Amino acid sequence: MKRYFIQLYHITEQTRELSAIESGFSLIMLAIDEWNQLPGLLASESGINDKFKVWDEDYRFATDKDERIIPHLAHLAPKVHTITLCDIDVQGKENGISFFILPKSVILIDNNKMLIPLIERWAKRGILDNPIDMAFLLGLYILDNYQQRLERFENDLFQLEKDILKSPEVNHQNNILSYHQLIMSIRKSINMHQSVFEHMSDLSNSENKLEQDLRSTTTRIIGNIQNYHDQVENLRDAYQTAVQNNTNDIMKLLTIIATTLLPINLMTSFFGMNFMNLPLVDNPYGIIVFYIVSILLVILILSYFGKQKWLRFWHKVKE
Repeated sequence: MKRYFIQLYHITEQTRELSAIESGFSLIMLAIDEWNQLPGLLASESGINDKFKVWDEDYRFATDKDERIIPHLAHLAPKVHTITLCDIDVQGKENGISFFILPKSVILIDNNKMLIPLIERWAKRGILDNPIDMAFLLGLYILDNYQQRLERFENDLFQLEKDILKSPEVNHQNNILSYHQLIMSIRKSINMHQSVFEHMSDLSNSENKLEQDLRSTTTRIIGNIQNYHDQVENLRDAYQTAVQNNTNDIMKLLTIIATTLLPINLMTSFFGMNFMNLPLVDNPYGIIVFYIVSILLVILILSYFGKQKWLRFWHKVKE
């Protein structure tokens, strides 16, 4: 466990208790294996003794790696609140950020030891003035990570669209389904965060710039998610259209082959009849005449199809 004292443009390790009139607030960083110290910390920091023993087991699920992280805000006691947010990393893995807001302190469960450098930058920039500012900044940090994930998601959609238009494959349909599930999962998470952010705004005595940024950023990301959802639906339609076009091309090819061979089949059937007097049957050059006529028929039929613009390669030859 580490304690820090945060004032405007300053953050230092705390070595003494803060007075009631002293500006700034305390930041207490707890490791995941120090969870058992939480009830005592809440009691000492809030001044309400023996009030938080029951909360230890109730909120221990936040440390369970196999449990789905659900963003939420709960009021534990007057001016004592717990908040859990769901962060997302580059690989799309969810990571929980749990912290407790008190009048003069913030207790933060730091799972990956990555938050303190970020908090130090916020403090030195002079944007950390009270515990609720910490909550707003953590919310903006999480939304920024979601936005970066959505931008990578957009690039994947563009590449998938190019591949589908070039040559639709079976795995493209699986990719579309995976992207649809991903965007729905992100939308669900952002909607739950929006509810948490609205409750966080109620904890602030007056509206500040960070609260406005959090609201506008949430609204913008929700709009982006809807746009990406529409893109996924358009990709699904594009895939179905591409598959249908590919099927039509195959049927067109088969029709051309069958139509081209039909006159030859008729000629073969004619000469295969069991009549004694058939033209060219006894002629030694009969088979050569048959081949020549067959080739001419194929050329005439393909030329006709080309002039009717039914053959793609014919247009390429013309160009």
